[in-house]
Amino acid sequence: MDVFSESIKRINGVGEIRLKQFRMLGINNIYDMITNYPRTYENRSVIKEIGELKDGDTCSFVGEVSTSIRQIRANKLTIYKFRVVGKTGSIIVVFHNQHYIKDIFLNGRKFIFYGRVERDNYGLAVKDPAFCEYSEGKLKRWAGIVPVYNLTRGLSQNVARSLIQKALLLTKRYIKDFMPQKILDKCNLEGLEYAIENIHMPKSQADFLRARRRLVFDEFFLLQLALFSIKREDDIENNELKIYEHDESNEFIAGLPFELTNAQKRTIKEILDDMKSNKVMNRLVQGDVGCGKTIVSVVALLNTVKSGYQGIMLAPTEILARQHYETLKNLLDKFDIKIGLLLGSMKKREKNKLLDRIMIGQIDIVVGTHAILQDSVIFDNVGLVITDEQHRFGVKQRSILSKKGERPHVLAMSATPIPRTLALILYGDLDISIIDELPPERKKVTTVVIGEDKKERMNNFIRQKVKEGRQVYIVCPLVEDSENIDAKSVNILADKLKKEDFYDLNVSLIHGKLSSQKKDEIMEDFKCGKIDILISTTVIEVGVNVPNASIMVIENAERFGLSTLHQLRGRVGRGDKEAFCILVTNNKSDLNKKRMDIMKSTNDGFLISQKDLELRGIGDFFGTRQHGLPDFKIANIYNDMEILKKAQIAAQDVINEGEVYEELKKEVNNRFLKKLKEDIVLN
Repeated sequence: MDVFSESIKRINGVGEIRLKQFRMLGINNIYDMITNYPRTYENRSVIKEIGELKDGDTCSFVGEVSTSIRQIRANKLTIYKFRVVGKTGSIIVVFHNQHYIKDIFLNGRKFIFYGRVERDNYGLAVKDPAFCEYSEGKLKRWAGIVPVYNLTRGLSQNVARSLIQKALLLTKRYIKDFMPQKILDKCNLEGLEYAIENIHMPKSQADFLRARRRLVFDEFFLLQLALFSIKREDDIENNELKIYEHDESNEFIAGLPFELTNAQKRTIKEILDDMKSNKVMNRLVQGDVGCGKTIVSVVALLNTVKSGYQGIMLAPTEILARQHYETLKNLLDKFDIKIGLLLGSMKKREKNKLLDRIMIGQIDIVVGTHAILQDSVIFDNVGLVITDEQHRFGVKQRSILSKKGERPHVLAMSATPIPRTLALILYGDLDISIIDELPPERKKVTTVVIGEDKKERMNNFIRQKVKEGRQVYIVCPLVEDSENIDAKSVNILADKLKKEDFYDLNVSLIHGKLSSQKKDEIMEDFKCGKIDILISTTVIEVGVNVPNASIMVIENAERFGLSTLHQLRGRVGRGDKEAFCILVTNNKSDLNKKRMDIMKSTNDGFLISQKDLELRGIGDFFGTRQHGLPDFKIANIYNDMEILKKAQIAAQDVINEGEVYEELKKEVNNRFLKKLKEDIVLN
């Protein structure tokens, strides 16, 4: 066992209590400890005289305690206040619930403080500052850039800093750089030992920036190598399943009641070229809500079946699987293609009968949910696997599906538009097609933002549209009411709307906690027009197609990401009537105003996703993040875009040159490849 794999108990000062505290932070071994990078830094080297301090300053200052501590009780808080003086002025120091300070800050004692200066009714004050007793020697040691780490209950910054420093000393002589020298030189990168030391203890801003650049590059570069290596394994396999374009394909396209967009035509050509080439297809089709991905997939399935192979279409929910099944049946009815629907909720006898027909090739296309991934599902001759809503599935799911036959082609589809550079990170093992235009008949949805005070007008508008024969979605962020979150619950809202606002209309409720059968029944009633208003959580975010629904109301809109709001908005505007999206929010913050303005100003999903990423960052961007994508410890996909581009080029160069770097290979495997290949099914 190397030192990096050893338990943090080896570090002097880590006992059982500290071990549990660090485990709460996901830190189990010494490698975890030294790669637990600071979340921010305090630049204590800026030292001012108290008389120079201004509202908004964040800096260090030296002061002598000049008054006794005043103790104030407020709710569950105990506030301690006292004044300190310097050569040129004085300032109030405030602490909250830190009872030990009564014995420290005695009249006449001198301290160094660091914190943010704010002006209140009594003048300038600093709240809960970092501090230590003053001496010339301590001031010199104090005046630097100090790391600030994520903490858990009972763990202080001083303890965390001390133990991480011990871990760094313990490992310093064992750090071995895995990066080839030619990449360090070409990309102007620092060595790994320098980067680790200066991310924790930067001597200057320049040292910190150089250290961070190296570590960010590592994360992007290693992940890209892992994804490219998976893709390369696929690319070097000869394609034994050649699927060609058939006359029925042209007949199908000619019989459509609309003209395909140029983007659809381009994507279909890319898919057909892949399937008849010498490599196995692994392609992502990415496009906005309503761009026509389904038609593209139907063309691919039609050619697959006419070439003598079976096709699979995997959807994340039973609602969406049933919808795809009905769509395929309607579109391919005249081409003598047998389609089966395989769901986890099916009765055993019905399921076994279908499995037998699939195994002997009597079913040409199988549509289903994760039930298709089970070992008991055996195919006769799979040629194409399609996964819909690709952000719900990871590399492992694609791998399982590809083993359902002799290296079938894989087509992934996503209605979550994301910037191309980000797509390369998330789907680096796939080629990418982008459908970047909407059919001309697709109606733009008018989006408005209202506060709670306009609800009566909104309800009158809804009632008028229902009288005209339209249907309505109302989406809430929660299933049950919560004391801790100020947001509407679907249960409470549904009860109110049924009994009060729309007592004379057909109002129904759907959410993820209902059984699959119940959800399907409700959606079927809504599609058939038996329900006027459907109250829901985001269970209807993806794929559901009800052309008669023309109003989407989203309660507590501030609680949803822009991409989710756009997906929900995409559930309406699918028919020939004018459609509306009403965003209800009482949040008056500048950030929320920016977000709502973006939703009002554009229906472009790619632009919205870019803005969403800018405003929220990668962690929140996906809600449920891309499954199988490991967390970055330091890299930020949006802010570090330039480093990302360089890392992608460098990774591609390494793959193309074919030289084996053993240390690099080991790091890729340990850091990312094992995780990517072992991700679990997302239910």
